[in-house]
Amino acid sequence: MVENLAPSRLATDSDIIETQPVLSFINPVSYVACPKGPKQVDDCRHASTPSAANAALSAIRRALQGDSVYANIMKLTSIAIISSVPVNIRVALIRFKTQIRGDSMRRFRESPILFAMSSVMLLCCFQSATSLAQDITAPAERTRMLADDLKGTTRYHVAPNEDTIPNDKYGDDVRLGKKIFTETYTYGRRYAGNGLSCANCHLYAGRQPHAGPMWAAYGMYPAYLEKNDRNNSLEERIQQCFRFSLNGFAPALDAPELRALVSYMHFLAKGVPIGVGMPGRGYPQVLKTGSDPSPTRGGDIYKAKCASCHGANGAGKEKDGGGYTWPPLWGMDAYNKGAGMASNNLLAGFIKANMPPGQGWSLTDQEALDVAAYINLQIRPFDPRKGLLKGLFD
Repeated sequence: MVENLAPSRLATDSDIIETQPVLSFINPVSYVACPKGPKQVDDCRHASTPSAANAALSAIRRALQGDSVYANIMKLTSIAIISSVPVNIRVALIRFKTQIRGDSMRRFRESPILFAMSSVMLLCCFQSATSLAQDITAPAERTRMLADDLKGTTRYHVAPNEDTIPNDKYGDDVRLGKKIFTETYTYGRRYAGNGLSCANCHLYAGRQPHAGPMWAAYGMYPAYLEKNDRNNSLEERIQQCFRFSLNGFAPALDAPELRALVSYMHFLAKGVPIGVGMPGRGYPQVLKTGSDPSPTRGGDIYKAKCASCHGANGAGKEKDGGGYTWPPLWGMDAYNKGAGMASNNLLAGFIKANMPPGQGWSLTDQEALDVAAYINLQIRPFDPRKGLLKGLFD
């Protein structure tokens, strides 16, 4: 843990590493408090657990109790710097820290010049320290969410049953909207460019938490989208799905297909407050693991856990009457390069929470990122925003 910030004696150059006199090291990759000196910092680089992260935070809080503002500034500055510099510089920092103990520390506290210098150093490292604190707590929060989901303790919105759809014009649109949503290749074929359906990405007919549920999306529009750098209505967002995920054409704003889809989403969202981000909305965020996504590792994971459904060639499994039992993940009938799933981070979140079917949350963050990188490295239709010639060489 992060402790023993104050050594009992001045350390010499020969025992700086061996006695670990000042500060245990917080691994900037896994954010685990490492109990060894800088020589052994790599030994615990990959040993990341929620309890270790919580212990590190608790130790930092204990370290800041009972000291003056001046001492706490030095401690936080040390933590901020140590989280972002190489090991050999960390050793130099330890030596510097041990040299200002005793009378030197007293003189530092009484010196406004030294205090001002440390304040400037803290301000320069404040962003690093803030990021470190957020990154330590984020994995623990994600793990809590995962555990709650596995235990079934998270309360998600339950969309109304279909037998409650009214028998009127509104109900007619809701029923048509569900048909378009689940069988887009038939009921939305005027605008769809492949054999996919909306339900291939928004599972369980748009009801599944952490799989882009429609009940969580409906009340969050209008919303800003980075894809076109402006505020978008819900209808405009659906148009983008047809253009990119379905590799087709954007329906007109007054098209009956678009009106029916919005009506279906409205029905699913009954009881959901407008403008409130509901639990289970969208796809979970898979945080950086400290290792770049590897398509090579992803290919091995795909063969072991994905190919049995989606095929070794990623072409999916077609079903009688059109569409797919298991959708294609690449090839000319898959989503194009402008789709949201073409983002490794978004695809990894979908995979993490929902794949393999019935085994959501079984892959590690790194495995989800690796599989996403492998899938998106394969051939697929070009981004229509770039045009045919540029898209062919993208």
